[in-house]
Amino acid sequence: MRKLIAKFMPKKKKKKAATRKRRRTWLPGYQPMRGTFLAIAILGGFLGLGWAWWSGWATETRTALLDWAVEKSVANGLVIREIEIEGHGETQKQAILDALGVASGDPILAFDPAQAKAGLEARPWVQRAAVERHLPDRLRLHLTERRPLALWQKEGKLSLIDANGAVIQRGKLSRFHTLPIVIGETAPKKAHALFATLARESALAARIATATLIGKRRWNLRLKNGVEIYLPEEGLATAWATLAEYDRLEGITQQKVAAVDLRLEGRLVLRVAPKKAKSGRRSGQET
Repeated sequence: MRKLIAKFMPKKKKKKAATRKRRRTWLPGYQPMRGTFLAIAILGGFLGLGWAWWSGWATETRTALLDWAVEKSVANGLVIREIEIEGHGETQKQAILDALGVASGDPILAFDPAQAKAGLEARPWVQRAAVERHLPDRLRLHLTERRPLALWQKEGKLSLIDANGAVIQRGKLSRFHTLPIVIGETAPKKAHALFATLARESALAARIATATLIGKRRWNLRLKNGVEIYLPEEGLATAWATLAEYDRLEGITQQKVAAVDLRLEGRLVLRVAPKKAKSGRRSGQET
């Protein structure tokens, strides 16, 4: 029956696989040749900009526009009328104004905060400077000044140094006479670490007169009463704490000792000061 029905039914035609042809669609009014002209135009634009920069025309034009803008800003009241300064103690106000290079009435838009920051940080006492411009007429400065750490002795001359080993000033150091003196070519860079450790025993540290760097490895101290202390290269904190404890109990650095040697681990060696000959009559002389 199925064969009979299939014989009289119309045969279905096989569909052919549709093949898609890629067609290039151009935008309205666009022709392939116009792309070439566009590329040439862009290249010409770049060449023109390069010529303008190389010839100096662009720089001159930019400068002229900036000058015009500054002139207009002055006419509208954008000038420096107030300068706020915070954090200065050692740096004189006039020195700060000299570093800024501005005066009242100068155009505030012509003021360069980055250049002013560099000028301030070039001052000997200024470690960091923050410079802000607040329109329409105010400048704000915040200074972080260096903290004196010690006096550095080099070739018989003293300089004031900070915790980073930077020289703050030379000369006029009388008001810093209570600071300890460090001696050695590389002593300024290592002094902060030394004094940070010694400060843990503040009473004994306050009596230090000089600290000499030996062989760029370890330190010798001299107390204000003349007693020498030889510090170890390793285990400095432990040795210093041990000496401080003995000094509190026995007062060994205040007795008749010339030196205290802490270089041997776990040991404290004292060198007794030589006895001074007593003045008076010779032995056997009647009294």
